[in-house]
Amino acid sequence: MIMKVVISKRFFDQVNEAAIFLSNVSYQAAKDLLENISVTIEKIKMFPTAFPRFLGNTIAGINYRKANLINGRYAVIYSLKEDYIYVNMFIDYRQNNNRLLDLLD
Repeated sequence: MIMKVVISKRFFDQVNEAAIFLSNVSYQAAKDLLENISVTIEKIKMFPTAFPRFLGNTIAGINYRKANLINGRYAVIYSLKEDYIYVNMFIDYRQNNNRLLDLLD
């Protein structure tokens, strides 16, 4: 069964920020990132439990999972509840993401 996907505004904003930054360096790199995100979300839809849990436990009672992409430089953070996949956050591992992790709730 393919689950329904709900993508947060925060995720869209974070992806948009990363794509704009990359496009200033390389249009192709930005395009590749967006394509990779799309493919990753499709994989999550098909195999939602195939990706590892994020931080190894729960945050605010929610089990988060992460799907790494592009040689581990980025990750899609998502959670599962009933028939839904909630895509919560996009992380660029090259940044300090401690403040972002505080937003997971």
